[in-house]
Order: sequence, then C-alpha cells, then structure tokens
Amino acid sequence: MHPNRQAFAREQLRLPLGVPRRPARPRPLVALLLVPVVLAACTVDGRPLDSGLDADLDGAGEVDGAIAPGLLRVVFFDVGTGDAILVQSPSGRTLLVDLGIPQVVADGHEADAARHVVERVAAYTGRGRVDYFLASHYHTDHVGAFGSGGASFGGIAWAAESGGLEIGTLLDRGRTPAGDSDSQVDYLRWAENHADRRVIDRAGAEFIDLGPGVTVDVVAAPGAGVAPEGSGENGFSIALRVTFGDLEISLAGDLTGDCDDGVVDVETRVASVMGAVEVYKVNHHGSQSSSNLSWVRALHPQVAVFSLGSSRFGYPHERTVAALGAVADLFYTRDGDVVLESADGRSYTVGGRSYAARTEAEEVVLPDPSIGVDEKSDALCRNGRDDDRDGYTDCSDWSCSRCPGVTVCP
Repeated sequence: MHPNRQAFAREQLRLPLGVPRRPARPRPLVALLLVPVVLAACTVDGRPLDSGLDADLDGAGEVDGAIAPGLLRVVFFDVGTGDAILVQSPSGRTLLVDLGIPQVVADGHEADAARHVVERVAAYTGRGRVDYFLASHYHTDHVGAFGSGGASFGGIAWAAESGGLEIGTLLDRGRTPAGDSDSQVDYLRWAENHADRRVIDRAGAEFIDLGPGVTVDVVAAPGAGVAPEGSGENGFSIALRVTFGDLEISLAGDLTGDCDDGVVDVETRVASVMGAVEVYKVNHHGSQSSSNLSWVRALHPQVAVFSLGSSRFGYPHERTVAALGAVADLFYTRDGDVVLESADGRSYTVGGRSYAARTEAEEVVLPDPSIGVDEKSDALCRNGRDDDRDGYTDCSDWSCSRCPGVTVCP
C-alpha cells in the first residue's frame, strides 16, 4: 500500500478522526427460529469463527491496513434498482450487504454497478476488502448474474473475481429453504467454493462482528418460520438490525408483507422483533407487496431510503411512498449514493441532513403514524388496487380474509 494512501483517502472523503465512541445499548432479541446457539462451538475450517479477523486487529481494536473512521458509516450505493449497502464501523470493520445487477441495464454494462461499488469501498476503507459479504436473498439484483459455466458478468462474483474485491466471510441462507429464483443455483455454485462461508439458519447476533460499539442482529432467518419452501424468493430475505448507541437501522432485503400470488406476509411476523428504527432501507425497492401497515407502524422510521433506479415493475409504488412519506424523510439512491454517518450513536446525518436518534424511552411512547385511518388510504389495505372501481382502495378491495389477523377493517 502506498504510505500516503490512507491519508489521501481521508482527505478526499473528509473523514473525521479520533471521534469518541459510544457502546451500543443492549436490546432484547427474539429468535424467530428457536435453535440453540453455542458460540464456543462455532468454527470455520477447524478454527474459531472470527479468529482470522481478530488476528488483523491492532491493540486499539482497529483493523490493520484499513481506515478506522471513528464513526459509523452506512453507504446505500446507487446501483439502479438493486441493493448494495456498505456498513463501516468506527474501528474499520466492514459489512457489504448485497451486490447485484440493476433490473434495467444496457447490454455490456452489467458490471458497471459492481465496478462503482468496488471503487467506492476502496476509497472509504483504504483497502480492496470487506470483512463480510451477506446475500439477503438470491435474486439477480441482489447477488448478480452468471453466464454459462457459472461465469459472472455482474454482481458480487464479478467484484471478487474481476474487480479485485477480497471478501473475508461470506454469509447467506444456504440451499434451504429453496425459493423460486433461477439464480439460486448459479449463486450457490460460486459461493460454495469460498473458503470462509457461513450459513445463516437462525436469528442471532453471533454471525457478524463489526467491533466495539456496533451490533448487527439477524432478526429474521430465512422465511421466519412463515414462508414455506417454494414460495416467493423475496420472503426468504435475511433481515438485519444494525445498532450503534441509540441509532438503529433496518436492512431487510426484499422482505414481503402481502399474501397473494405466492407472496407471503413475513413483515407482520417480524415487525415487533425489528421494533422502532431511525433509518429504514425500504424493503423491495418500494414495491406494493412490501412495507405493509403493520411494518411501518412498528418501525416508525425517521428516514426511509429507497434503493432504486429504472424499474421493470414501476417501483416505487405510490402507496408505499405515501405511507412512508407520512412518517419519514425520503431519500432515493437514483439521485446518487446516500450516506449515513454518526459519531456518537445519538445524532446522525443522512445526505447532509441532521437528525437526533430516539432513546428507548422515546420509542415506547411513539404515537401511531397518521396513515391508514380511513378507507381512502392506500396504506390501510396495502395492495393499492381498486378492484371494485369505486375510486378508492378500501377493505372491500383488500379482503381481510386473505391475511387473517393482519389488516383490521373498519
């Protein structure tokens, strides 16, 4: 590494140094799949799970060779309609959640999104490496696409094989449950050759260690005990909650909240476990089958980030935008990378705007968001369809029997 590389990167990105750190507060975690967790027994290739990563730490708890920004940074990359999210801890440890190809991309440009992410990761971290990569699920706009013989022409495999991105630990849900995505086989063919890989098969906080002050909880293992094998791939998304002091962030892939045409309402089961958060990466790019009323009420975010560009499906859906706009400031990656930073876990910025994180006591007394209170509200019945052509999307359109106990009709 060039001796001035880290200093240059700090200067270019204006990264503050020596910012005091505040440890993350503990928060109860409800495991949705009750599987015993024995941390002492967790090994990879016969060694303790994080021994390789710990060996890279210096005495100050910082990762050798990486920029330690002294703050939490989360970057929602502009990768079209798809996901790629970098979580960088104060000590310099990193987690990349998803890296696919956009839903709409011109021939010959399939690798552009991955190339952008690789370049920005190097600029932010001072090294071409992430400590963890997590595939929320197996759709191509989250993991990439593969050609004949498993060759990648976009996404995370391209980043690793052609872009020079080194990955520490690879995390995904493995082969079960099987979804309906054709890309699952291709992704797994590539992932199963990775030397350090772990399968996330339960809720818990032991899978990802980003160092002092930051906690990453898996709040929903694939399907959350709700989505049956063979149902829609989005319902198997791994849901994460990132906590830094009072600041909490929801990263849940394309988690679904509808129950029609093979879609399963997982959001309602997971909502109370996720709880209130400050920042919500909007599930499924703002589609009409996600961000249901139960979910929005439980999370009650201050900020909602839509990861999208051109979409074959017309995302974001106006119902989702209206519901989230009633409670949160909205940001869109189609306008460029959206960057969150927090030095102390009490205050934070998103896209240059300043916010104060809420305490646990403040979250307990949050009022119900002012959505879904009358029959004219798309947010009440969630699907956004005017089936009876009366000009409103009301409960006669939604049909409460489709999701018993989920939607309460007047």
